[in-house]
Amino acid sequence: MREQLERQPIVEVAGVVGPRGPSGGQSRGQSDWTFWMTLELWRGPDGRMRRDCLSVRKWVDHDTLEKLMDTFSAFEVVKLRVHLAESSNGSTPEGLLLSPLGPADNDTELQDYSRKLQEPVTLDHPRFGRFTLDRRMGWFEANATWGTDSIRLSLSTESEAEAGALLQVAERVWDERKNWDRQVRMKAAAELLDLRNEVWREEGDVVIDATEFGARMRLTSIGMSDGGSFEFWFDDGDLFWGHSICVVCDENGPKRASMEG
Repeated sequence: MREQLERQPIVEVAGVVGPRGPSGGQSRGQSDWTFWMTLELWRGPDGRMRRDCLSVRKWVDHDTLEKLMDTFSAFEVVKLRVHLAESSNGSTPEGLLLSPLGPADNDTELQDYSRKLQEPVTLDHPRFGRFTLDRRMGWFEANATWGTDSIRLSLSTESEAEAGALLQVAERVWDERKNWDRQVRMKAAAELLDLRNEVWREEGDVVIDATEFGARMRLTSIGMSDGGSFEFWFDDGDLFWGHSICVVCDENGPKRASMEG
């Protein structure tokens, strides 16, 4: 990809940095780090406004990555010099960043779009209350009650129409709350108890059984996803020194459990 982008024409573009802001990472076995971000709405060299998100990348050393991460922020309206590869065969357009050119303060259309992106979007539900769209994460979330506990309920969509289907699954889960709570704790204990007792148990700690394992888990959130799947997330109660426990489910029951973080 890098070599292909370097062969593309050099142009100047302007656009709105996406809600998730800049990111960076390093692939296994690679010395370079990859910086990337998305321009949600952007103006190409011909002046035409584009809504097919532009993915911007740059391969750099770690120090340069940190500088670039500090240079850009979510919702900022920026100008860039890039190698631009137009979309083809359904792919999104790609840009290889050459240099930032500062803010695009005079582009009122882009500035208006940036402000619109930052306006709150809410969704009200009679059972779960008010959901607020978190654009950085790409989901709606609300504070919900699970028994006596207050937890976060998230819907992995930015579409109100799609949120309706996820809420129907959430209602069925809440209708069987006690059964689900028992099942997910049992699944976590079945898959993770030996790991705790044999690997993560500190010197002087006692070996615990499945009942105590499940009792020490504290539910913090439930995330509803497309296709009817959902995840229970727990504080581990210091079973794994402060890591999280995730149990992935569908409406037929828990599928797998893992220690995360």
